[in-house]
Amino acid sequence: MKITAAAASIGISETLWSRLVRGCVKCSATGLAIFAMGGWTSHGAASSNGQAAKLDVVAEEAQRSSGFSGSVLVALRGQIVLNRGYGTVDGKAGEHIAHDTVFDIGSLTKQFTAAAVLKLVDQGQVRLEDTVARYFPDAPPDKAGITVLQLLTHTSGLTDHAPDDWEVLTRDVALSRIFAEKLAFAPGSQFGYSNSGFTLLAALIESVTREPYTKFMEETLFRPFGLDHTGFFDSHEHWKNLVLAHGIFAGTDKGLPSSWPGPYWGPMGNGEILSTTQDMYRWFRAVRENKVVPESLTRQMFTPHIKVFDKDKDGVESYYGFGWGIRTGPNGTVVTHGGAGFGGNAEFAYFVEQDTLIVVLSNQFWPEWAPNGTAGRVGPARPALELRKRLWEALSAKSTRKTHS
Repeated sequence: MKITAAAASIGISETLWSRLVRGCVKCSATGLAIFAMGGWTSHGAASSNGQAAKLDVVAEEAQRSSGFSGSVLVALRGQIVLNRGYGTVDGKAGEHIAHDTVFDIGSLTKQFTAAAVLKLVDQGQVRLEDTVARYFPDAPPDKAGITVLQLLTHTSGLTDHAPDDWEVLTRDVALSRIFAEKLAFAPGSQFGYSNSGFTLLAALIESVTREPYTKFMEETLFRPFGLDHTGFFDSHEHWKNLVLAHGIFAGTDKGLPSSWPGPYWGPMGNGEILSTTQDMYRWFRAVRENKVVPESLTRQMFTPHIKVFDKDKDGVESYYGFGWGIRTGPNGTVVTHGGAGFGGNAEFAYFVEQDTLIVVLSNQFWPEWAPNGTAGRVGPARPALELRKRLWEALSAKSTRKTHS
């Protein structure tokens, strides 16, 4: 299917694609100026306009009412209007979270892995139609025909090879488990979210580049695009002079991500990246301006390749691209992804028609087995997701309007 045809099939116009893919070119210089200006306070900075004040009130209320702790960035039409931290890095009386505090971003990692694969596609080293067998000749027959595109879009039928991120798991053992998994469905027939699929992509990157996945990511994506507060758990020298937020999982302090074991091959490729709201803004701007890969591949990244959910009660349909979710409904189109785990909860959402970006990184997360009232929980299981919804409601000035979730 042609990219424009796929877009048109869910009502995304070429004008919107241009806005998403090319970004707000006129705002690019403004964005750079914001980063260069300095003038940040110890808790970050916000512009003096009314929107910033309104958003700040929403975030502070979340901190007061449910103990939210994390960093928030909101950019309107390419200009950052709010970028500051709330709460403390350890959830207690520790150092205050700031605009440049580093968090575990969980599954937001998948967009980086997808971009790395597309880099190799651009270089002619990988093709989207290539099968697993090309890179892993020992793959069993039921998995040998899985394509790179199916791995990128969660349509491979693979499930999850490592429920524990901290399990000591080597690359070889991870591959062995992945290839031993029973497929959930025939490859290409439907959507099924798969961490294993992105771990297999990380292994593919290593097979092609002949260097560690983590090194390739740092040298190809992080450093070239100025993501100086982005890296992996074990980048100890890199984190030495930066402030990291503790991971607070089900009310238990899991300590600094830089002290965690690994990175192991459970979350490799599907998690394990640490970053900041500001670096995520820089990253998305580079992607939209086609600086990461050419426009044709950027469009592939944001193409709704597979339907995830039919229309819900609010009229919202969900699709998946390459490492990104695409949602369409009464309030427009949203490019989004979330992440959750030991390090907390992360949310990234770009509202295309409104040219609005919201990034919320929190160091708190409660799994389903820890309902409200247990483990000290007094707020939502996914604090970043809930705050992201509230911020959008405030921006749309209609708090009662149903919004994308």
